Amino acid sequence: MEAKLTFTVETVDRAFGLREGVPWGKARRFEGLTESKAVKTYKEFYRRYHPQPNAYSGHVRIVGSDDWTYQVNPPLPGERATLSRMYHLDDI
Repeated sequence: MEAKLTFTVETVDRAFGLREGVPWGKARRFEGLTESKAVKTYKEFYRRYHPQPNAYSGHVRIVGSDDWTYQVNPPLPGERATLSRMYHLDDI
């Protein structure tokens, strides 16, 4: 039997530049989430960290129990947002 995929939302409450990189090792984590709960949590923090276009005060990402990071795909009318793989943690 294959293990059920769960998600972790990671947040860093400070802005970091490209040179420094985001210190994901120090991130606050919300673990063991379903896909819909991960999307909801991600959106909540994204809105907090990006209050205006082109401005941010923190970072947020979704990591699956399969070690892939995920992006949120906007919903089609009458549907829910979904997640799709972006890159594997070994690739960064």
